[in-house]
Amino acid sequence: MAPVDFIGRLHAGFFDYAIADEMHELANDTAQGQALGTLASCADRTLALTGTYSGGTPMKPFNNLFA
Repeated sequence: MAPVDFIGRLHAGFFDYAIADEMHELANDTAQGQALGTLASCADRTLALTGTYSGGTPMKPFNNLFA
C-alpha cells in the first residue's frame, strides 16, 4: 500500500496543515497531484507554494487555482 493511501484511509482530519512546494508541478491530473489532494483532504488547512506561477501558458494559473 502506498503511504499516501494509508494516510488517506486512516488519518482523515488528523493533520492541521498540509504544505506543498512546487505546486505548479502538482496541479495537473498526475499521481503526485492526486496524492496532494489526498493529503489536503486529511488536513484542516493547505498551503500551496510555487515560484513558477504562470509556467508560460494560460492554462497553468487556471489549473493551480481551480483544479
